Amino acid sequence: MEMRNVNEQENIYEDYIVDPQIPRRPEIKRENSQNKWIIAATLVGVFIIAAVAFLATVGYTQVQQLHDETSRLRESLANSQQQHTKAIGNVSSYMMNQLHDETSRVRDRMAGLGQKLNNAIRKLSEKMKTSISPHNCNVVFDNGYTTSGIYTINIGGKATQVYCDMETDGGGWIIFQRRFDGSVDFYRNWTSYQQGFGSLNGEFWLGLDLLHQLTTGASYKLRVDLEDAENNTAYAEYRIFTVGKESSNYTLTVGGCSGTAGKIRPITECRINQSSLL
Repeated sequence: MEMRNVNEQENIYEDYIVDPQIPRRPEIKRENSQNKWIIAATLVGVFIIAAVAFLATVGYTQVQQLHDETSRLRESLANSQQQHTKAIGNVSSYMMNQLHDETSRVRDRMAGLGQKLNNAIRKLSEKMKTSISPHNCNVVFDNGYTTSGIYTINIGGKATQVYCDMETDGGGWIIFQRRFDGSVDFYRNWTSYQQGFGSLNGEFWLGLDLLHQLTTGASYKLRVDLEDAENNTAYAEYRIFTVGKESSNYTLTVGGCSGTAGKIRPITECRINQSSLL
């Protein structure tokens, strides 16, 4: 048994001799391995922490940058909206001004066109009245208007109002002078007798120009009715009656007198009727 032990010791000795390296104990290996794992885990943890910190820093920086960029975009958007609103306001104001100016121009044109249209309608109405108006009171009477009064007839191509007597001697007479109460002054100048004066509803003088135009276009007879202060009446009728033009100083031509006038001098009414005898 001892020899075995010695031998075993010798073998062990010999083993140490043969292999100069000192063999490691298993416990030491396990301790070293655990230390390595701890160190590695620590390094990994430190790395992870550093990475997380780095990422956190980078993330915070990016978030801050994103926040700043968002703020800038928000301000830019607000400025853009203000500019847009201002631009719209300017455009709207400009368009409203343009629209107002154009409306004014259109209104002026419409007013001008309306005035021209009214003038055209008035002229057309006058032409129509002239074209359809009778040329004397005799025609008015023949058209069925048998009441004395003011009517429109065509004298020299113009519609003219005259007083028609529809009762005396068969009716159809144009009264060109009436005097009965002295309400109108007949002491007038040459121009007044050319153009006429007074009122058709009262005392009046029709006018030499109209008498010339009437008696030039057709043959007329003249009737003069007279009445004195004692209400005595008489008349004188002339089968020929014309009034010359202005250059002849409206020369009066009468002929073929008949009637009851003699002693009575005041002239109450003078009237003419288109003669059917001439």
